[in-house]
Amino acid sequence: MSFGFNLRASGDLLDAYSAGGAAGGSALVPGGAAAHQFGAGLWFVPSEGQAIWLFGFYDEQTGVDCPGRRLTTEHSQLRAWRASYRIARFECLLSGPNFSRSLNKQGLRTSNRGKPTAMDMPGRMPPFVLDISLPAESDTLGGSGRLEIFPRENWPV
Repeated sequence: MSFGFNLRASGDLLDAYSAGGAAGGSALVPGGAAAHQFGAGLWFVPSEGQAIWLFGFYDEQTGVDCPGRRLTTEHSQLRAWRASYRIARFECLLSGPNFSRSLNKQGLRTSNRGKPTAMDMPGRMPPFVLDISLPAESDTLGGSGRLEIFPRENWPV
């Protein structure tokens, strides 16, 4: 019997960036965002020829402002999980069954906060402020299975 695990994490703080230009000039684009990623994995081998894997991942981005665009991505979040089971050896016709399941959950929230459409502007049509908020969720459930067939030498033909 054996087991193992891994953990990983990273993060970024993003600030204004240079957009570049054809003649070597550049324009400073205001911006600011944060990104964080966390992951973990665990594997377990309960007996010879069997293995179980469990993995999880989390990714988050906040405050992604796109100057010149109508909406700001306020929050983007991804949560992912995967589990696998494998039998490495059978002493029969079937060998190497492998089954896995996965689940991904994606969340996204955008709005026009701080954009021109969210501010009063006399003379604009329509003159009133628009309040735009677009939360979205997407869930994906998946799975797979595989069986390998290996004829043995002592089988009659």
